[in-house]
Amino acid sequence: MRRVPLRILLSALFFALSLSAFALPTGAEEPTLRIGLRYGASDTATATFVAGAGASLQADASGVALSTSSVGFTVRPFLYGVLVESEPTFAGAQSAAAALPTKMGLALGGPGGSSLVLDLPYATSAEAQSAAATDGVSGAEGIGPWGVLIRGASSLADAEAEAQSLVAGGAVKAALPFFMTNGSWGVLAGLEDTEAEAQADLPAVQSAFPTATVRAPTGKEGIVSDGAGGGGFLVAQLNSLSFAGTGDPALAGFGGTLYRGSLGVVETSSNLLTVVNSVAMEDYVMGVVPREMPASWPKAALEAQAVASRTFALTHIGQFASQGFDLLPSTVDQVYGGYSAEQPATDEAVQATAGQIVTYDGQPIQAYFFADSGGATEDSQNVWVADLPYLQGVDELPGYQPTTWVKVLSAQTLASLVTQAGASIGSVVGMVEGGTSQTFSGRPLTLTVRGTTGSYTVKKDNIRAFLAIRSTLFTISTDAEATLLGEGGAVQDSSLQGVTILGADGASVTPASGSVSVEGAAQTKTISLIPTTYTLNGRGDGHGVGMPQDGVHYMAMKGYTYQQILEYYYKGVQIGQM
Repeated sequence: MRRVPLRILLSALFFALSLSAFALPTGAEEPTLRIGLRYGASDTATATFVAGAGASLQADASGVALSTSSVGFTVRPFLYGVLVESEPTFAGAQSAAAALPTKMGLALGGPGGSSLVLDLPYATSAEAQSAAATDGVSGAEGIGPWGVLIRGASSLADAEAEAQSLVAGGAVKAALPFFMTNGSWGVLAGLEDTEAEAQADLPAVQSAFPTATVRAPTGKEGIVSDGAGGGGFLVAQLNSLSFAGTGDPALAGFGGTLYRGSLGVVETSSNLLTVVNSVAMEDYVMGVVPREMPASWPKAALEAQAVASRTFALTHIGQFASQGFDLLPSTVDQVYGGYSAEQPATDEAVQATAGQIVTYDGQPIQAYFFADSGGATEDSQNVWVADLPYLQGVDELPGYQPTTWVKVLSAQTLASLVTQAGASIGSVVGMVEGGTSQTFSGRPLTLTVRGTTGSYTVKKDNIRAFLAIRSTLFTISTDAEATLLGEGGAVQDSSLQGVTILGADGASVTPASGSVSVEGAAQTKTISLIPTTYTLNGRGDGHGVGMPQDGVHYMAMKGYTYQQILEYYYKGVQIGQM
């Protein structure tokens, strides 16, 4: 959790409102977290779920299983496709489907005992036809999300039999079992590109199933294959599905990563779909610690990270409730890699601190952490808004060596950044920090970019995002500075803007633009009066509030315990149980 998102104000408000009411009852069960793995996608694209023996794809409520023996399932949005070819055997159709050079090949039962090969999914019918041409098929018959829905099948086997009978009898060109939101089964027959084509299929289907009706696509349907090599294809309401592994440990896989707990697809409040991992707290923390801290670090450091990560997760349960999950698996919250990320050393640290959290006045804290303080952390109100008593600045221990960095920005780049921020200030003539003397660590409260027609000011941690820099602990120098000797002998680096210069002829001048040539003992140097480059010399990495991971590492190397580390960076706290 190296960055805090722009929603920090909402997060602080959420915490303030929930703090007084939050308390787990004594003996309460371990919380379950929901991690939004694909939040923000307009569909699930290709979501491949993998698990060990005993895995099952099921409805959240009813628990109806698609398969109990398969090693994997693939879910794809059901959009548009084409019928590429017909094969006399199902095995032949499977081989042909696997050999398609374009997208997903799907084999299913065809008329007269034959088997059909489908190519899908594509965003439009035209894309599907173009892909068919690539497959060497012209004028292929289209497949789409419109169809005739037959309800009431008692099982997957019955739905498969009904689908095959409709195709074999010539009522429709293709049909698949349909797994519905309430966990019941049906058949989606026709699989047409348009409503008109589905309406044309309706009479033939109704002759065998009188209550069948045309079903309009909702955008939430998906094609699910069980991966067992024996068929197992169906259309399903994606937001009704979960994928649970029942092995030991129970594992489910998505996108090349294995997860403890279960996986499912849910619909968000903005009518999108996301894959969600429902996972117990301790299992979640085991997938976070090795992504947030090297497993080779000392045990006390890993234990401090485990307690901080558990506390952070606990105080953020429900923050994305309207979207169907609690946390994101990225630096927006904490980096989470599931079971695939786990390491023996980090697992041991999680288990050694099981259930432990950081509290202040009996309540779990906002346990923010970041990479490197640069030498000192900062008071929360000087970085964000909320003034939290346990998030106050502290100096690193003597001997700590911070990360250093340098970034050079041209005046033109700064002008472009201001424009991207929606302001107009003309040509940039200067950039200055403000309020560094008012903060614990010397981080600025403001950064002002001055231009020929105005100025633009950024505040607190927004400076970091505005300049795309690692931290706000930095100093600024420019190419328009010279070392000046004052009357009292004081030496300072300063811009020559506004400085009165005495020439060799005794005349004085205050230049306003251009450059000045200064002759020294060894050379003549030309100094610009208006900076063209700004050099930022910085320390640290991250927002600067709470627990710095590099500082944790240093303290652990010095022999401090995880409790001492947590109590050093979070002021006035206690370590307790959930």
